[in-house]
Amino acid sequence: MSPLVVKIGGSLWRSALLDRWVAALRGYPGEMTIVPGGGPFADAVRAAQPEMGFSNEAAHRMALLAMEQYGLALVDKFPGFALVDRPEEATAAHAAGRIAVWRPSAMTLAAQVDASWEVTSDSLAAFYARRSRAARLLLIKSADVEGGPSDLVDERFSEFVRGLEVFIAGPRALAGAEAILAGGGVAGTRARGAQPDENGSSSRIDTKISTPSIVTTMRDAFGTGSKAPACHIPNHSPATETKPPS
Repeated sequence: MSPLVVKIGGSLWRSALLDRWVAALRGYPGEMTIVPGGGPFADAVRAAQPEMGFSNEAAHRMALLAMEQYGLALVDKFPGFALVDRPEEATAAHAAGRIAVWRPSAMTLAAQVDASWEVTSDSLAAFYARRSRAARLLLIKSADVEGGPSDLVDERFSEFVRGLEVFIAGPRALAGAEAILAGGGVAGTRARGAQPDENGSSSRIDTKISTPSIVTTMRDAFGTGSKAPACHIPNHSPATETKPPS
């Protein structure tokens, strides 16, 4: 059974849908690793930066810690979840019958992943999936959006997602999610896969989703704000500030 990486959107933190999604995910018969969004913890960083004036690099690190706070809350709330820093730790957690929850700071900082508003937790979930050699990535969102707009994920997502089979799911996908996941499938709508280049390697993924779409916008990527500027945090940079390096 193919390992599955699941990104749980931060805006689900106070939704009844979170419990329902976790109940459905538990039925998946293969190895599973959850990548948390930032939720209210990222929102706090977003609100604090313009008031305190700390740097984008600091905000980037704080955003990663926001994901880890959300992950810690998930582990505390749901029995059978285990925090991990690296794929080998996830393997040990899976062997013990647990669902791994990834803490992104160690791997992300070691790999020098860009501290930019163009890279959100969706891209970090893809980054982890590829590093862990998972073949499939599920992005769980808090809302359903019709029509398959092209900006469902961050601008850099295609750089991280090469070679992965990507699914995007919102509340509407819950109707059949339990049965699909229990059968080894992935709930939600499948994004069109990466296209091989002339050398046979994956070079591009079309992130447009076919109608009907079960997706949300970038506002769900890290926190619950309406934009996604620098350092993974929605709307936290001053209006006059240029994009930081990512």
